[in-house]
Amino acid sequence: MRYDDDEDELDAEDQLRRVRIAEHLEAVIGFLAFAVLAVAGIGVYTAASGQPSWTWFVGAVLLAGVVVALWRLRRRLPRVEARRRPS
Repeated sequence: MRYDDDEDELDAEDQLRRVRIAEHLEAVIGFLAFAVLAVAGIGVYTAASGQPSWTWFVGAVLLAGVVVALWRLRRRLPRVEARRRPS
């Protein structure tokens, strides 16, 4: 008895799971990228108003580092294609 069909099915399930992980990771990257812009904007505002702003800029740089690390991780996952949902 051959189990090749079962292995192909498991591979398809694993592929689908990896695509879902990639979709979620893209959402997290988008949220964090927005947070980088917001924190950097707050840093610019505090610098322009004469308040201490170095902590805001350090936070923006750290968040940007996290975004870059997640982006590199994302490149290892399969590409997310636009899917049509059956109606």
